Amino acid sequence: MALPDTGIDVTPTDNQLYEVDIEDATGASRHEVGLPDALLDRLELHEVAATDVLVAAVELVLDRVGRHALDREVDLASFLDRYPELVDQIPARVRERELAQPPTPETAPADEPSQQDRLVAEVEHEQEAGQASSQDAHR
Repeated sequence: MALPDTGIDVTPTDNQLYEVDIEDATGASRHEVGLPDALLDRLELHEVAATDVLVAAVELVLDRVGRHALDREVDLASFLDRYPELVDQIPARVRERELAQPPTPETAPADEPSQQDRLVAEVEHEQEAGQASSQDAHR
């Protein structure tokens, strides 16, 4: 089973192959995991980075079998065959993880000003207010 504070690091190595490093309180392991396009199609996660899909999938697989039971080479499709509920759970976990991430400038809604834009506007407003009051004092 996945332990609390389990770290999962995913690195692309080849076309549709990834190196997945898993570290928990009991140790660390490295696995080669394939994520074919057909599997992304099945999960309907084309718009999500493959590394994010793999982190969510590995978390859920670890909940079922634990790090020590994973082979060096992992066939993610076979886990979906063995645990069909993962087909729904992986996309749900991906979206859960996305919601937990703070928005970046690239993902912030365009109609909302950034923190920097708000600070600039505030300074400009204060400067304008200061200029207006100094003009009133000279009249």
